[in-house]
Amino acid sequence: MLTGWRQPQDIPPGPGNLPGAFRNRVPVAGVPGTAGAAFVNVREVNRYPLVTALSLALTPTPALAVAQPDGTRILLVIRNALTSANNALIAFGQNPLTLASFELVPGAVLLLDYVVPQDDVNVAVATGTAQIVVTYAHVNP
Repeated sequence: MLTGWRQPQDIPPGPGNLPGAFRNRVPVAGVPGTAGAAFVNVREVNRYPLVTALSLALTPTPALAVAQPDGTRILLVIRNALTSANNALIAFGQNPLTLASFELVPGAVLLLDYVVPQDDVNVAVATGTAQIVVTYAHVNP
């Protein structure tokens, strides 16, 4: 038996206990069950982010690590592996060999989760090689 639906002022704790006909939907206008009722999908409103991680072997040739997102990037983490022999150069929308925004020493982590650049993320090393891991998340428009 579902509780909280007998009293209109009671709000259930989450969408997981909604009745089957209304699962993942919240009424926004009209009376549920009538022709004028409109619903919005709870998952669409929250727009859960997709987190992606990738590993890159860097060389002195600049490479595109992460392209500019279609939506809004909300997380960017770049880690230079502790076993890397060289510093990783990170630039946003430009050549990292000439205009690097960050230089990560082996073992260093760059975490951007409050103000996150939306530009292309370009990476390289000045000499030799390095191994980085890039983790990012975005929400669609």
